Amino acid sequence: MPRRWRPSAASVAAGEPIPYVLDTSVLVSAALGKGHSRRLLSLLVARTDLISSEAILSELDETLRSEKRLARLIPATTRARYLAFLARAARLVNPSEVGELPDPDDAHVFGTAAAAGATLVTGDKALVSLSIEGVRVLTVRQALEELGSQV
Repeated sequence: MPRRWRPSAASVAAGEPIPYVLDTSVLVSAALGKGHSRRLLSLLVARTDLISSEAILSELDETLRSEKRLARLIPATTRARYLAFLARAARLVNPSEVGELPDPDDAHVFGTAAAAGATLVTGDKALVSLSIEGVRVLTVRQALEELGSQV
Protein backbone atom coordinates (compact mmCIF):
# COMPACT_ATOMS: atom_id res chain seq x y z
CA MET A 1 0.00 0.00 0.00
CA PRO A 2 1.46 3.43 -0.97
CA ARG A 3 2.67 5.64 1.82
CA ARG A 4 0.75 8.90 2.19
CA TRP A 5 3.10 11.86 2.49
CA ARG A 6 2.59 15.59 2.49
CA PRO A 7 5.04 18.32 3.46
CA SER A 8 3.99 20.11 6.62
CA ALA A 9 3.33 23.84 6.60
CA ALA A 10 6.21 24.21 9.04
CA SER A 11 8.66 22.41 6.73
CA VAL A 12 7.62 24.55 3.76
CA ALA A 13 7.91 27.73 5.84
CA ALA A 14 11.33 26.61 7.08
CA GLY A 15 12.54 26.43 3.49
CA GLU A 16 12.75 22.65 3.32
CA PRO A 17 12.70 21.28 -0.20
CA ILE A 18 9.41 20.94 -2.03
CA PRO A 19 8.98 17.49 -3.61
CA TYR A 20 8.58 16.84 -7.33
CA VAL A 21 6.44 14.43 -9.34
CA LEU A 22 7.83 13.39 -12.75
CA ASP A 23 5.22 12.45 -15.30
CA THR A 24 5.52 9.42 -17.55
CA SER A 25 7.08 11.33 -20.46
CA VAL A 26 9.90 12.55 -18.22
CA LEU A 27 10.43 9.08 -16.72
CA VAL A 28 10.57 7.55 -20.23
CA SER A 29 13.13 10.15 -21.32
CA ALA A 30 15.20 9.47 -18.19
CA ALA A 31 15.21 5.76 -19.02
CA LEU A 32 16.36 6.38 -22.58
CA GLY A 33 19.35 8.63 -22.17
CA LYS A 34 21.70 10.85 -20.25
CA GLY A 35 19.90 14.11 -20.97
CA HIS A 36 18.12 16.65 -18.77
CA SER A 37 15.42 14.18 -17.65
CA ARG A 38 17.98 11.66 -16.39
CA ARG A 39 19.90 14.45 -14.61
CA LEU A 40 16.70 15.68 -12.94
CA LEU A 41 15.73 12.17 -11.84
CA SER A 42 19.21 11.58 -10.39
CA LEU A 43 19.13 14.89 -8.55
CA LEU A 44 15.70 14.24 -7.04
CA VAL A 45 16.65 10.72 -5.97
CA ALA A 46 19.84 12.02 -4.32
CA ARG A 47 17.86 14.72 -2.52
CA THR A 48 15.02 12.28 -1.66
CA ASP A 49 12.55 14.73 -3.22
CA LEU A 50 10.94 12.33 -5.71
CA ILE A 51 7.22 11.57 -5.32
CA SER A 52 5.27 9.04 -7.36
CA SER A 53 2.27 6.74 -7.18
CA GLU A 54 1.33 3.23 -8.18
CA ALA A 55 -0.79 4.81 -10.94
CA ILE A 56 2.20 6.62 -12.48
CA LEU A 57 4.42 3.53 -12.22
CA SER A 58 1.69 1.38 -13.81
CA GLU A 59 1.31 3.85 -16.67
CA LEU A 60 5.09 3.88 -17.14
CA ASP A 61 5.20 0.08 -17.21
CA GLU A 62 2.37 -0.06 -19.76
CA THR A 63 4.04 2.60 -21.95
CA LEU A 64 7.43 0.85 -21.90
CA ARG A 65 5.81 -2.51 -22.73
CA SER A 66 3.28 -1.44 -25.34
CA GLU A 67 5.18 1.06 -27.49
CA LYS A 68 7.21 -1.08 -29.88
CA ARG A 69 10.18 1.30 -30.11
CA LEU A 70 10.45 1.55 -26.33
CA ALA A 71 10.00 -2.20 -25.83
CA ARG A 72 12.88 -2.77 -28.24
CA LEU A 73 15.16 -0.17 -26.59
CA ILE A 74 14.33 -1.15 -23.00
CA PRO A 75 14.24 -4.94 -22.55
CA ALA A 76 11.93 -6.54 -19.99
CA THR A 77 14.65 -7.07 -17.36
CA THR A 78 15.82 -3.46 -17.63
CA ARG A 79 12.21 -2.25 -17.44
CA ALA A 80 11.57 -4.33 -14.31
CA ARG A 81 14.74 -3.03 -12.64
CA TYR A 82 13.90 0.57 -13.52
CA LEU A 83 10.38 0.28 -12.11
CA ALA A 84 11.68 -1.39 -8.94
CA PHE A 85 14.28 1.36 -8.56
CA LEU A 86 11.62 4.07 -8.91
CA ALA A 87 9.31 2.32 -6.43
CA ARG A 88 12.14 2.25 -3.86
CA ALA A 89 13.53 5.73 -4.59
CA ALA A 90 10.24 7.63 -4.57
CA ARG A 91 7.84 8.36 -1.77
CA LEU A 92 4.63 6.77 -3.01
CA VAL A 93 1.32 8.51 -2.37
CA ASN A 94 -2.30 7.81 -3.24
CA PRO A 95 -3.47 10.36 -5.85
CA SER A 96 -6.09 12.85 -4.70
CA GLU A 97 -9.26 13.50 -6.64
CA VAL A 98 -8.75 16.52 -8.88
CA GLY A 99 -11.09 18.79 -10.77
CA GLU A 100 -11.86 18.57 -14.44
CA LEU A 101 -8.86 18.38 -16.75
CA PRO A 102 -8.62 18.89 -20.51
CA ASP A 103 -7.36 15.29 -20.70
CA PRO A 104 -8.91 13.05 -18.01
CA ASP A 105 -6.00 10.61 -18.49
CA ASP A 106 -3.80 13.16 -16.66
CA ALA A 107 -5.89 13.02 -13.46
CA HIS A 108 -3.63 10.51 -11.69
CA VAL A 109 -0.55 12.64 -12.40
CA PHE A 110 -2.12 15.86 -11.09
CA GLY A 111 -3.70 13.89 -8.25
CA THR A 112 -0.30 12.52 -7.21
CA ALA A 113 1.24 15.99 -7.16
CA ALA A 114 -1.77 17.44 -5.31
CA ALA A 115 -1.70 14.67 -2.69
CA ALA A 116 1.95 15.41 -1.90
CA GLY A 117 1.90 19.18 -2.25
CA ALA A 118 4.47 18.62 -4.99
CA THR A 119 5.52 20.35 -8.18
CA LEU A 120 4.68 18.42 -11.35
CA VAL A 121 7.41 18.16 -13.98
CA THR A 122 6.28 17.26 -17.48
CA GLY A 123 7.45 17.03 -21.05
CA ASP A 124 3.91 17.79 -22.24
CA LYS A 125 3.82 21.45 -23.26
CA ALA A 126 0.01 21.50 -23.02
CA LEU A 127 0.20 20.73 -19.28
CA VAL A 128 2.74 23.44 -18.44
CA SER A 129 0.14 26.18 -18.78
CA LEU A 130 -2.36 24.41 -16.48
CA SER A 131 -2.81 25.08 -12.79
CA ILE A 132 -5.12 22.45 -11.35
CA GLU A 133 -5.69 21.98 -7.61
CA GLY A 134 -2.90 24.48 -6.92
CA VAL A 135 -0.27 22.19 -8.52
CA ARG A 136 2.68 24.03 -10.04
CA VAL A 137 3.74 22.60 -13.40
CA LEU A 138 7.27 22.99 -14.76
CA THR A 139 9.29 21.72 -17.68
CA VAL A 140 12.37 19.62 -17.00
CA ARG A 141 14.60 22.58 -17.80
CA GLN A 142 12.67 24.86 -15.42
CA ALA A 143 12.90 22.28 -12.65
CA LEU A 144 16.67 21.90 -13.12
CA GLU A 145 17.08 25.67 -13.03
CA GLU A 146 14.93 25.91 -9.91
CA LEU A 147 17.07 23.25 -8.23
CA GLY A 148 20.23 25.13 -9.17
CA SER A 149 21.53 22.55 -11.60
CA GLN A 150 23.56 23.58 -14.63
CA VAL A 151 21.29 23.19 -17.65
